[in-house]
Amino acid sequence: MSDYSLKIVRKFSVAAELVYDAWLDPNAIRDFMKPADVVSIPSPEMDTRVGGKFLFNMQAGENIMPHKGEYLILDRPNKIQFTWNSSNTNNEDSIVTISIDALDKNSCELTLLHEKLPSESSKNDHNGGWTNILNTFDQYSKR
Repeated sequence: MSDYSLKIVRKFSVAAELVYDAWLDPNAIRDFMKPADVVSIPSPEMDTRVGGKFLFNMQAGENIMPHKGEYLILDRPNKIQFTWNSSNTNNEDSIVTISIDALDKNSCELTLLHEKLPSESSKNDHNGGWTNILNTFDQYSKR
């Protein structure tokens, strides 16, 4: 696997703990993990512990795209790191690191770093998907 990577930085007007917790909550994942408007994750499976695995069957109409991985680092509220494996990574593991820095008690900055992507095309696809997910998360966090 080549070492293409992408980095996205976003500020949110909620506490770092709330952002961290949402990434490990199946109900929240169902609400915000939408790389495109037509995609949903009806039943995320998550074992939220270091070494635990997850499976997100992203669904667009009749098309189901499995995304799976394993949690590598869970450091509340600062960092979540997991492997990310899908057809867009050639069914090989890539690494996603979510770093959350509290700016004050009601705002934070999230940095998403996705490494070990197989190609420029995969990097571009994931950049679009993660950008949409973070946009949806912004709307989710304002509820």
